[in-house]
Amino acid sequence: GMFEQYLVFFTLTVELLILSVMMLPLPKQLAKFVTSKLKSNANLYFIATFGLIVVYMFVDSYLYMNKITVESPPEPIKERNAYYLKKFRSERNFYMNCFMFVCFIMIIRIRQMVSKRSKLEEEVDRLEEELKVLQ
Repeated sequence: GMFEQYLVFFTLTVELLILSVMMLPLPKQLAKFVTSKLKSNANLYFIATFGLIVVYMFVDSYLYMNKITVESPPEPIKERNAYYLKKFRSERNFYMNCFMFVCFIMIIRIRQMVSKRSKLEEEVDRLEEELKVLQ
């Protein structure tokens, strides 16, 4: 219903906002702060909960779309138009959920890349310090 449509819209908006922030080139100090927040266990619980919601909405929209598609269109014109409207909305919600699922996977992957980048930057800083000591 309407609640699910708003939930999909809100979730998709949050995902796009997170992706946008994660893709921004940040100053070194701010990047370290963001990376430390990304590594926290609370963040992992949030991602797992968010992932369960995304998967649930994806499966629910797929099942609903299949249920509508299996039905044959009714004969009276008014009912047929209502049927096609429900079919259109179910397909639209399914495609939005597919995009939301892809965004979720991108968030996980970018989080891994940011974490790896921070480890590599720490290693570079450590090696630069060792080089200064040797000189």
